[in-house]
Order: sequence, then structure tokens, then C-alpha cells
Amino acid sequence: MLKDAVYSYKNKETPLEEVWSPSISLGLPVLIPDSYIYDLSTRMTLYRKAGDLRNSDEINDFNEELFDRFGPPPLEVNNLLQTLVIKNMCLKSNISFIDAGPKGIVLGFKNNFFKNTEKLLDFISKSSEKIKIRPDQKLFMEKKLKNREEKIEQVIKFINKLEGLKY
Repeated sequence: MLKDAVYSYKNKETPLEEVWSPSISLGLPVLIPDSYIYDLSTRMTLYRKAGDLRNSDEINDFNEELFDRFGPPPLEVNNLLQTLVIKNMCLKSNISFIDAGPKGIVLGFKNNFFKNTEKLLDFISKSSEKIKIRPDQKLFMEKKLKNREEKIEQVIKFINKLEGLKY
């Protein structure tokens, strides 16, 4: 980072945008199994490609490519695709951490910063959901999450609600 900053200063350029990736744990297997794609090199290429996907259209195109080349994706690949959707939502919403377990969802913001704190506090106090701020500045939404579908659905809903509060 220091090298980039010095280079930018010397060349009168704006510093490079910080590259970061959210930590997402849904307690689901997220992989391309070798039983689906046997060739390791092909799997690694597809993982790299998946890591570069930046929006829903690209994720849908990637899903279609997998289907066309290798057949219907197994559950683990579908989990990977859903995690990519959530990852891109997190990047857009400045969410650095999500952990969804059977008792609820823990969510943290990048640098513990939320753009509109007043709206966030108002949302938490008026929410029909049991949401609280933990001492480590992460949000916890208490919600029984029984299965894969509920975890994915509730995480996406939670992020969408928070995204609506930013402005």
C-alpha cells in the first residue's frame, strides 16, 4: 500500500481503490466438486472466474455456462453461486462480515462504519425482528434458520433492508 501511495504521489495520481472481500459463512458447502468437474485445472479456472463476477447478470451467465458445459450444477455449486450473489451485495453495502447460523445472523460493516447511523438505530428500535448491536459493533438478528433456503433468503433480506437505510 505504501508503495502504491508513493507512486501515486509522485505521479500525481489518485491512490488505488482498496481491494477487500467480505467474509461470508453460511454453514453450507461452497465448492465445485470433482465429481461435477473432474479436471483440476478447469475447476481452478472456474474458481478464478467466479471470484471476478461483479453482478447478477455475470453470475447468471456463469451459471448458464456451467449448465451448458457440465450439466445441472449440484447443490454445492448452487451454494457457491448464492454466496457470490451475497458477496456482491456485501461489497455494494459495505458489509465485511456475515455469519448465518441456526440461531440467527451476525453482520459487520467494513471498518465498523455505517453511512447513516441515525436511520440504522431507528430501524433497529422499530424493527419487528429481534436485532441488537453487539459490543464488537456487529449486528445480530435473532432468527431461527432451519435450512439452506431460509439462511440464504434471510441473509439477502437483511442486506436489502440495510441497503435501503444508507440514504
